[in-house]
Amino acid sequence: MNNVANSASAATPQKGEWRVAAVLVVVMLILEAFMRWWMHSSDSRVQSDNNNVRSLARTAREMRAYPGCKVLLVGNSLTRDGVEPSTMRAALERAGRDHPQVFPCRPSGTSAPTWDYALHRYFLRTGDLPDEIFIFTGPGHLNDAMEDTARLRNFFVHPDDLSRAWSWDVGSSEERLRFIFAQVSRLSGVEMTLKLQLFDRFIPRYTDMEQLTNRARWQHIRTVAAPHEASYRHLTLLLDELRDRHILTHVVVMPVIYQAAPLDPAAAKLIAEHAVDLIDLSKIPELNASHFSDGYHLNRSGAHILSAHLADEIIARFR
Repeated sequence: MNNVANSASAATPQKGEWRVAAVLVVVMLILEAFMRWWMHSSDSRVQSDNNNVRSLARTAREMRAYPGCKVLLVGNSLTRDGVEPSTMRAALERAGRDHPQVFPCRPSGTSAPTWDYALHRYFLRTGDLPDEIFIFTGPGHLNDAMEDTARLRNFFVHPDDLSRAWSWDVGSSEERLRFIFAQVSRLSGVEMTLKLQLFDRFIPRYTDMEQLTNRARWQHIRTVAAPHEASYRHLTLLLDELRDRHILTHVVVMPVIYQAAPLDPAAAKLIAEHAVDLIDLSKIPELNASHFSDGYHLNRSGAHILSAHLADEIIARFR
């Protein structure tokens, strides 16, 4: 009798665990369905980021069909907020480019690893090649550091590059689980953006706290981080492929309020070794805190100042 009772009591928790697991699965499916709907129908930061990524294939097709000089702008939200395409296009025309057109590739929150995979997936492997590429970077966007492997898998890595991404960019067991889960879940790919949007909406003065964190982070980079700690495998591979395909390449260093140390000498050396033109706009005297909407992004007046300086550099260097 006791054995039967013990067996029944042992089975009960197992049934309870299965019920909990089933509820969690249902909740995740509901969240996934809601997120897919929201990404396509709402006017939100998540939808905006999603649209930036989804537009890359369309940008490649439009660039392929354009008959004039095709110039691809590669970067992130620093580029989106800080560079005026019309000003840049006019400068390129004055510098002698034949009917230049500027095409954007600037998904938010991206850096060299993402640019490597995205350019290979949407442009290089399809043969939709620009004549010229400008890579816009902040102080720390050229190294191999990755913060969101799920988003990388969800939107940027082509199946041909899965083994490389797994080997280079997915380290811990948790990251590998998220990387695998991202194969089927859009929710995992926008987790970071969604989290920031919810925090900004429901936590008072969250943006101010975020900027204090940013300031502390850049102070740490300035005083502690050593240049040799960074690796540049993605940048090296990308510059190698652009050189092999005879695509004229430029790297533009963007300003931020919390000015870190100059561009890592290892990155500058790598750029020089590939005969890539380096345009350093990190220290424009006219820019101050009033020209930034936050610690990173230029506002409209700041973008106008930076774009004018970029135009002057383009005309002076390439005319």
